Amino acid sequence: MSGDFGAGTMATTVSTTSLFQVGQYDGQVVQVAGRITAGDGGGGTFRWDNASTEATNGGTVFAVAGVTTGRWIRVLSGTLSVKFFGAAGDGVTDDYTALLYAATYINSVGKGILLFPPGDYFIGRYTTATNGVINPLTFIGCKGLQIVGNGARISLKGDYHRDAETTSTLCGIVLLQCNDVSIYGLEINGNLNLTTTAGRFPEPASYGVYVLSCNRVALTNLYIHHMMTDGVNIRDGGTSNPRIASKNVTGLNVVSTYNGRQGMSIVQGRFITFLNSEFSWTGRSAIGFSPQAGVDIEPIRSTVTAAPNQMDVNTGEVKFINCLFTENANGQFISGYGATVDGVHLDGCQFLAGAGGSVQSVFFIIQNPRAVVKSCVFDFGASGACLAYFGFSKDTVSELTVKDNVFYLRKAGQKVVNNQIKASVFEGNRIYILGTVPHVGTQAHIYVVNSNAVFRSNYVWVAKELYSRVGTGDRHVIFDFRPKLSEGNVFETDLLATAGATGNGHFANSYGATTVVVNDKYTGTAAGTADTFRPHYNSSFDTTFPYNQNQTDYAFVTYDPSSLANGAGTTTRMAVPGAMLGDFVDVSFTHDLMGITMAAWVSAAGIVSVRFQNESGDVLNLMSGTLRVHVRRP
Repeated sequence: MSGDFGAGTMATTVSTTSLFQVGQYDGQVVQVAGRITAGDGGGGTFRWDNASTEATNGGTVFAVAGVTTGRWIRVLSGTLSVKFFGAAGDGVTDDYTALLYAATYINSVGKGILLFPPGDYFIGRYTTATNGVINPLTFIGCKGLQIVGNGARISLKGDYHRDAETTSTLCGIVLLQCNDVSIYGLEINGNLNLTTTAGRFPEPASYGVYVLSCNRVALTNLYIHHMMTDGVNIRDGGTSNPRIASKNVTGLNVVSTYNGRQGMSIVQGRFITFLNSEFSWTGRSAIGFSPQAGVDIEPIRSTVTAAPNQMDVNTGEVKFINCLFTENANGQFISGYGATVDGVHLDGCQFLAGAGGSVQSVFFIIQNPRAVVKSCVFDFGASGACLAYFGFSKDTVSELTVKDNVFYLRKAGQKVVNNQIKASVFEGNRIYILGTVPHVGTQAHIYVVNSNAVFRSNYVWVAKELYSRVGTGDRHVIFDFRPKLSEGNVFETDLLATAGATGNGHFANSYGATTVVVNDKYTGTAAGTADTFRPHYNSSFDTTFPYNQNQTDYAFVTYDPSSLANGAGTTTRMAVPGAMLGDFVDVSFTHDLMGITMAAWVSAAGIVSVRFQNESGDVLNLMSGTLRVHVRRP
């Protein structure tokens, strides 16, 4: 109903449109059922302010036609919903204007909680040379802002033809010179898979979350995908604030996938930490831009750059903990610019080439002082000349530590490289050189060309299928090996030297102290003859310790467990060649199990079964992830 009520009394009406028909008295309070229709989430309580001349904003302030002084002012309880401004969230209606009104209001008060109720908020705009300035959803100078999604989606217009450099998708959310901001529970879809292009135009500034000159930003439970450029971009303030880097940015459970250029770019930032996050499938859509990496750390300025572009701090103190990097078209992780980046730490991360096959690199870390790579897994996959490349210039890099990692190299041309740097420790790593196609000619997988390096307590396994003595030429597993100290390493193989083959079959051109070479599978009539595998090219012995016959097999697959009711379970089977009944099996999954238990066993020769069992008391549905098993026997 609507009508003429006295001051201080309550009226009710259906929508903000019918609100204009209610008699206006100073202090009059009206309960509105909806923004447009009853129950659409945009309703609330309004009070008439007889003295207000505020501009109407479509959500919290409404003017009445013909009334110069006096406004309906929404009574807020602390949370501002985008539906207050007319956002439909139906995936069809263009919510651009409504969302822009919401951002404008937040910017006017400088803080608050902005709620996206569950729904699909479509922004039906994109930029061209002729359609004028179209600003993305931008928050400027806010201090204490929370953007809460609860699973809501922001969908950007992607179904258009890119015919020029100026034609591009908008950004999802832009933060400029903001402090103490959190974004929680949102999906941002750039719809790059719907875009067509007339040619190779330069990359645009089209990012899912764009962080410029901000401090203390928390990104939690975000799913960002199909952006034309980066899922996340962290940098200085651009033209508005070029010398202040973003600082103290954290990410938890952030998934950035199928973007055109990077899962994330860190252009200018310090104290950046991401946990339990995924950066995958970059460059796998129709449009891509170099370097098409999972993450790229790429500062363009530093504290020593000549003014006016001198930065307040160098980019650095960047940490990735328990993160997944996989299926990116080029590098899984790239970090260069040794003079302007320091303190890159990777702990418990996975770098997996995956079934799609990375064309160039699994991993790069170039020129970064105080870099630490610890307890990570690198699987180079069955395609691509992939690299794990540690260090570049001895003049800029120091204190590089590569420790307790696992490497799987599966074909010729895949290398672990420890290059010329000031100081390096390569320790406690396990390197499995696997494959099924024998190498022909000189092939090497491990390059330790750093005379300052310590190569200690590492284990290297070489499969006979990869390094059988076929044809002529030397067989190097480790090439140009010249660390300052090499000790406590174990090189193990079941290689068979083929009678009649010529050339030297050996692990390395040097070893160091207390090195163990394990092999009792050689053939030949005398030690050191040409048809015998030898651990070192100038050695007169064939083995130092017997090969212990231990079997180690690995396999990984992409698996999406079904939704499990309490007390229910599901079992999947994986092919693991070489697995035998009675072997031990270790199993892992790339997502939080949320209370689900997981067990694995060899159920038949060459087959491992994995059981997911839910006894948590709730219905649980895990996301698709990578399932890995490790089969071993005593």
